[in-house]
Amino acid sequence: TFHDSLALLDKFHRLRPRTRVFTHPDGSPQLLLSIYGTVGDSLPLIMWIPNLYPVKPPFISIDLETFDVSTISSSLPVQAYIDSDGRIALPILDHWNPATMSLIAVVQELMGLLNEPSQDPVPSLPPKPDATQSPLKHTIPPLPPKPKSPHVQPPLPPPPPPQPPSSAVDLMDMDNTDLSPTNHHEMLQNLQSVLNELYREDVHYVADKILTRQTIMQDSVARFHEMVTADSTRLQAVEQTIEQTMQT
Repeated sequence: TFHDSLALLDKFHRLRPRTRVFTHPDGSPQLLLSIYGTVGDSLPLIMWIPNLYPVKPPFISIDLETFDVSTISSSLPVQAYIDSDGRIALPILDHWNPATMSLIAVVQELMGLLNEPSQDPVPSLPPKPDATQSPLKHTIPPLPPKPKSPHVQPPLPPPPPPQPPSSAVDLMDMDNTDLSPTNHHEMLQNLQSVLNELYREDVHYVADKILTRQTIMQDSVARFHEMVTADSTRLQAVEQTIEQTMQT
């Protein structure tokens, strides 16, 4: 995950890493590593990296908070792979091979679809006019009369005051178009911090699951011992009754 994510950020400089909560189709949330930004002609996307990557392929979707899917021309080939929720079902995701495929291959396939020419339908030719019919005469309508008074445009509103520059800088949102060693080192540290956070979340999640299962197993074992003790007590009582009956 670290190697493929870093390679993707090195190749596409408008992408950035961040941890976000991903909602699965069944409605369950999960904190995942996401790589977001713009590709192609400023198409905003979000790529979610599952915990089982590269065994499982990433999830990729359009950032609907900053982009309207309806603005994509229906004639573009990529439109066939985008659903109403903005999720992109690329062919590479349906035929995922963890040994030969990577995050870069996913973005490259998306950009290839974006760069394909539009498949506009060829308009049908109009029917040929009948030679026996005489052409119709087209009359040009008269021009409308000029207005008596010129139209006065309303005054433009004053421009908004300039916003002061923000002093807070989010390192996870830094533009990585700067290829200097300092920026590359910061990007590497940020990505490592994100992965460390996800690792800690996974460790806590697994530890909680193990503790819960351990508690359930201990309760089950305790109830089993109680049942065995109760059955032993009843069996002893039956044996004593049989012995007393045989003696009498």
